Amino acid sequence: MTQMREGSDRQALRTSRAVSYIAEHYAGRILLSDVAAACRLSASQFCRTFRKEHQASFGQYLLRYRMARARERLVSSDALVKEVAYEVGFNDLSYFTRSFRRAFGVCPSAMINACPTRS
Repeated sequence: MTQMREGSDRQALRTSRAVSYIAEHYAGRILLSDVAAACRLSASQFCRTFRKEHQASFGQYLLRYRMARARERLVSSDALVKEVAYEVGFNDLSYFTRSFRRAFGVCPSAMINACPTRS
């Protein structure tokens, strides 16, 4: 039992490096190979371990992280939608808008308009 738990802790530690990497680099281009290398795993081993630990693929996790940062930024600043999209790592405004709508059920501009804290 102790060996099994230690193994899980070691995997959690490896995937926590990936989570830290995302938090530090989410605004730029993130390659799976770079994150896997930071975790000292092959790409395929990293994908399996990450999904097991986080119940989501690396790509899904990264998208959710970026969407959460975008929502925070949209409701707490006067930044334009396109500025926020680029700040959180999207190069395509159309894809950002589609992803945002899929994640939150409204387009980014509708969220801005519904937010009372924005001027």
